[in-house]
Amino acid sequence: MDYVMNARGAKIYIDISKHKFLPIPKVSTTTHKGKTYAVLSAGYHKSGEVMVTIKENGQITAYRLPNGLSGWATSIIGMATQGLNPFPCDVEFGELPNGFYAEII
Repeated sequence: MDYVMNARGAKIYIDISKHKFLPIPKVSTTTHKGKTYAVLSAGYHKSGEVMVTIKENGQITAYRLPNGLSGWATSIIGMATQGLNPFPCDVEFGELPNGFYAEII
């Protein structure tokens, strides 16, 4: 088997390249909205890359996050290990001209 199931029910492939990156829209300013996803969890792949598990249209899927969001994910994962797990929750993701952002709604 080339994958395992995570606690939320998403396939986690042994080969990280089999995971798609989370589709994140480009926005020109902070007054524009990115895309909001129902995030069930965040975690690390065994390769060290950060991932999020999303529920969308009844499907549960694990996605890779771009490197620009690794700091956000690491902070959220750190909070969860301290007992302050915000998930599941809605998170807005976007890419501004100066980098990516993620905001818990």
